Amino acid sequence: MSIIRSERTAAGLLLGAAALGLLLANTALGPALLDLQHAHLGGGVVDLSVGHWISDGLLAVFFFLVAVELKHELVAGELNSFAKAVHPAIAAACGVAVPALIYLALTSGSGLSDGWPIPTATDIAFALGVLAVFGRGLPNRLRVFLLALAVLDDLVAILIIAVFFTTNPNLLELGAAAVVVVAFGLLSRVLRGRLRWPVGVLMALLAVLAWWLVYDSGVHATIAGVALGLVMARGPGGRTAHALEPWSNGLILPLFAFSAALVVIPAVSPSSCRRRSGESSSRSRSASSSASRSAAGSARSRARSRSARASRCSAS
Repeated sequence: MSIIRSERTAAGLLLGAAALGLLLANTALGPALLDLQHAHLGGGVVDLSVGHWISDGLLAVFFFLVAVELKHELVAGELNSFAKAVHPAIAAACGVAVPALIYLALTSGSGLSDGWPIPTATDIAFALGVLAVFGRGLPNRLRVFLLALAVLDDLVAILIIAVFFTTNPNLLELGAAAVVVVAFGLLSRVLRGRLRWPVGVLMALLAVLAWWLVYDSGVHATIAGVALGLVMARGPGGRTAHALEPWSNGLILPLFAFSAALVVIPAVSPSSCRRRSGESSSRSRSASSSASRSAAGSARSRARSRSARASRCSAS
């Protein structure tokens, strides 16, 4: 179990699952896997595709774990003062604003500017995976800074989508979710002794309810995982994160990476590229020839007009 808890092992499983998903999507198994990804599970209250169960459901657990770690750093770790915490916050704000501004500059006048929130997001799972693989020698303070930067950046991007691109969010359900989250946090303070099991079961039910209320309100459901992780008491939060960590590293993140990487790469042969290039050149030459003939005709017309005017002047 200690192997699964290792960040480097988790990162290897994440990146390996992503590579496998991309590879299989472009083989004969690709259509079947994509059909499975889009197949719907559930019904009635919650009806989601397999892909959305992974990205909206299981990934909320990962967001919960990240929020628990971030809260620890904010309360007793490397970000336990305003001066320390403000730096990743500023970096996250710039990480949201600068890509959006670049996108708007590149798409100005093209009619595609509505997609500006797309480059603002940072994929926390892949960012932390790459950090675990290549950041082994980094100081802990820098690692925590990058963790906070990735989390805050992604949360801001989710909030942007929730505010600007969610059609008619259900504010009543969001308010109810906030109440449930507060109750979850209060119960976590009494999660000890003989009350541990009944309170734990009640908290699990409240967590599921908070997730459903956020999902049904029209906002990205992983926000519920973040909120629950931030309000949970530090001691119980740490124990819960310790219990869930192997499941997140060994199952949730690889499933997410595999599903997210199921992308079919279009087959473009060199001959088709040359053919398209030739067609483009032919159209260009045709257009140039037409333009030349039009210009020559205009010149002849102007010459005849000048000659006619000169003849009339001579006659007069």
